[in-house]
Amino acid sequence: MKMGLDIASITTKKLCTKLVLISGDTDMIPAMKTARKEGVQVYWSAMGFNEYEKLDFATHSDFVIGDAFHKNYAPLPIGSSLKNRQE
Repeated sequence: MKMGLDIASITTKKLCTKLVLISGDTDMIPAMKTARKEGVQVYWSAMGFNEYEKLDFATHSDFVIGDAFHKNYAPLPIGSSLKNRQE
């Protein structure tokens, strides 16, 4: 929880423009939402989590780094945005 509060504090104070998160803890999702609302680009690394967790995290990320986050999607290259992806 402390890390989520730190993320929210740092992003609302405009102390960063990008956030790189390597976590499978769904408690981070509210912090990711806050960061994006504050205009921070959120990078999330998909490292061995189940398909449902990957899709949930990817929904709240601007960029996904790593393997495929859902069986219906190809892996996203570093720097590609979910906003441009067709469903």
